[in-house]
Amino acid sequence: MELNKGELAYVPASVTLYQFAGKNYASSLMDVRKYCITTEPANVLVIEGTEQASMQHYHKVLYRGEVWFAPAASLYLATES
Repeated sequence: MELNKGELAYVPASVTLYQFAGKNYASSLMDVRKYCITTEPANVLVIEGTEQASMQHYHKVLYRGEVWFAPAASLYLATES
């Protein structure tokens, strides 16, 4: 799913989020500096458009006060209920 900067997204539990080493994230997908597995569903803020690398799509998101890369297939547009 394509999400735009500034949109609120929903991430389910058990999704792995990544922080990569270096500034060029697209070429450093193998250089994972830190990772986090969500323990419960959460809303995250999309802070950058899609990064494409090695056939994988990620969104740069803000989760618990830190910047992470989340797999696009694991994010859903947050809606009001």
